[in-house]
Amino acid sequence: MRTWTRTVAGGLTLLLLGGCAAVETYVGERRDLAAGGPEARIQEAQGRQAQARTTNMALQRQVAEVQAQQTALSRDLQASQAQLGELNRKLAGARSATAAQRRDYDRLVARQKQIRQELDALARQPQPASAIDASAQSLKLQQMQDERDALQRQIDALQQALS
Repeated sequence: MRTWTRTVAGGLTLLLLGGCAAVETYVGERRDLAAGGPEARIQEAQGRQAQARTTNMALQRQVAEVQAQQTALSRDLQASQAQLGELNRKLAGARSATAAQRRDYDRLVARQKQIRQELDALARQPQPASAIDASAQSLKLQQMQDERDALQRQIDALQQALS
């Protein structure tokens, strides 16, 4: 019997505590309602929502601006790459022209050296005995000197172009 009494007493205690909790919840809710709790929370949530929308719109504008900048930079990059390609083609052409001028210069210098050697060889030869041979030698000497002078002018022009 004692166990039965304890069981009933425990059940009644639980029932009483449950009822008190329900009453406390009811009283707390009434107090919260009287203080404007749900409306205040709703207004606060709506304020946070409006602020989030404003922030979202600002961020979307920023994203649009960044995308526009990215597009502009991409166009600028493509234009710069095209310009760089054109400059590289011009540079390759200039290098080719410079190499051709260098080859011409080297050829002219070699020919000038050959003419000097021939002139030196002619100068060391004895004077011809006949007037015809002397005239032919003099003419040949004059032609070689003229060619040497022409070569020198061409060499000078190429040196200036290569500088």
